[in-house]
Amino acid sequence: MYALVLCLLFLRVVCDLYDEDEGCSQCLVKLELKTSVCLKAKDVGRCFEKFNVFNSAEVVQASRVEKTHVEPLKAMLATKLKNLDERIEHNDPEFLEKLQSEVDDFIAEASKMPRGFQDGVFNCIPCRLEPCDLPLDCPVQNRSVEEGKPIQMLCEAAFKLPPNTENVWRFADFLRTQEIEMFEDVVEGKDNLFAISSATKDHQGTYQCEVLANEVSVVRIYYFLKVIPPNVKFGHSELEKIFQLSLLPGENLHAASPPPSQQLPSIVLISFCFTSLLLLFCLTLG
Repeated sequence: MYALVLCLLFLRVVCDLYDEDEGCSQCLVKLELKTSVCLKAKDVGRCFEKFNVFNSAEVVQASRVEKTHVEPLKAMLATKLKNLDERIEHNDPEFLEKLQSEVDDFIAEASKMPRGFQDGVFNCIPCRLEPCDLPLDCPVQNRSVEEGKPIQMLCEAAFKLPPNTENVWRFADFLRTQEIEMFEDVVEGKDNLFAISSATKDHQGTYQCEVLANEVSVVRIYYFLKVIPPNVKFGHSELEKIFQLSLLPGENLHAASPPPSQQLPSIVLISFCFTSLLLLFCLTLG
């Protein structure tokens, strides 16, 4: 009977070695630990299947640690499973509850480890590091400000940044660019806000904020700032005059017509009056 169990266990181990769908269970849990635990189970095949609890979305998310913490992550889980192996008995009726308890503890502790960001994140499904799908250099954002007015720019990304970061602000005057060599350092520190109290033409250009975590670049954010001169304001009457003049023919733009009281009588009117006086004079002569 014991030989039969060993044969079944051997077949299960072989299947595990060639099963590509095990995901995080195969990646995180060492085969010898599974074997040691499942030798105490009533149903060896079902015992191996129960380790699929490590393929849950919660485990996958908790395991997304930075590359330097992948091995500590696996070592921490191995310790928990060794403790489980010591706690369970043959045909232990509380096996599933004890296994789930270790999984919950693993999720809680793994979630406290540093997350993976731009330089790589661990994915336990294919069991490898994967590069972040976000670009290191964000697209340039356009900003504008009226000359003499204040403006603020924030060093913030579209994803969660690691804790304890430092920000380095740089400036490329008058240019719209992402070429690193065109920038000069302006200020660095913890503050993610860059403020200009009164904008001038010298403030026009591209601003770069580089976020660093442990002296490693996480993301670079760019703003192109355009400084515009103050608006020239016209009153209502001045705008109305300009509009009326624009409707006049070209030759009348600079000379307005004389007022009606100063206009001379037409030739037709003068001729009519002269003819009427001549007829009246002839009638008086008889």
